[in-house]
Amino acid sequence: MIYIDLFHNAELKHIHFIYDLSKRAIVGKAEEKILSCTKKNFPYKCFYNDERDEIYSFYRQGQAFIIQAKDTSKYTFDRMTEMDLGQMYLVYNSALIARSSSDILFFKIEVDEDTEERVWRQYHMLERRGFIYYIKGNIRIQITTDEKIFFYLIDKETFEPILENVMMNYMACN
Repeated sequence: MIYIDLFHNAELKHIHFIYDLSKRAIVGKAEEKILSCTKKNFPYKCFYNDERDEIYSFYRQGQAFIIQAKDTSKYTFDRMTEMDLGQMYLVYNSALIARSSSDILFFKIEVDEDTEERVWRQYHMLERRGFIYYIKGNIRIQITTDEKIFFYLIDKETFEPILENVMMNYMACN
């Protein structure tokens, strides 16, 4: 089985479904949602949370889906940020770390007080321009800027980044 996430930019339509490779068929039916965005939007990254059996789908222009893997007709959708998103990682199946044009953004799932649905909310921001490096299972993330390399530990309870170490970037010194 494989999760498929598509965006038809002429209609601004998100489409998702599970495809069974052995049967060569869609499991259930394809779900569709019209997005409020520009034609330059696209699904940027998807993650599978094996603890909750959920799929997280994120779009370049800040939209997010939380999809139940067993029944893809059950999903929530929200606009998690107005910023364009780039490189991103899911940490501890609970925190999303994403790069925008000038900042590193941290999101986690919270219950919306009005709708009572689970949605992604920004809880922290680092004002750094750089690249994020993270390997699933690791205890730290690395942010590499033009001048320095920052190492952060992520607190497992709060998901707050804790600055562990800063090194001068060797390439920037030469």
